Amino acid sequence: MKAVVIGGTGHVGGYLVPRLLALGYEVACVSRGGHQPYQDNAAWKRVSMVSIDRTAEEQAGTFGTAIAALAPDVVVDMICFSAASGRQLAEALRGRVLARRDGRIGMAAASSVSSTSSGLGDQGQGSSLSSAAGRRP
Repeated sequence: MKAVVIGGTGHVGGYLVPRLLALGYEVACVSRGGHQPYQDNAAWKRVSMVSIDRTAEEQAGTFGTAIAALAPDVVVDMICFSAASGRQLAEALRGRVLARRDGRIGMAAASSVSSTSSGLGDQGQGSSLSSAAGRRP
C-alpha cells in the first residue's frame, strides 16, 4: 500500500514517515523541497520525495490532481490549514483512495491548527487533529 504524506518533513512527519515504512507502506513525502526531514533516520532513503508548491498548485486548482496522480491508497495531510484546501484535495481523491465501509475516503488532515465548524468533518471527508508540541511517539 502507498501512503502519501503532505508536509511530512516537519516535526510530526519526521516520526510518522519512518513508522509507515516500518509497517510496510511505500511512502511518498510531498513538500516544497526546501527542508530536510526533521528527524535524521536511515528510513528516509526509502522515501520518494516529491516537490510541490501547495499554494501555487491550489491557486491553479491543480493540487488535488497532483496528489491523486501519485496513486495513493492513504493520504495524510500535515499542512491542511483551511476547509477549502481540504475540500479541494478530498474531491480530487474521491474514489481513488481507500474508502471506509461508510463510503468516506481514507484521508487525515493533521495540524496544530484546529478546524472550525465549517471544517471537513462536517462533510464526512476527514477531520483535523491537534498535535501536542514536543510529544514523542
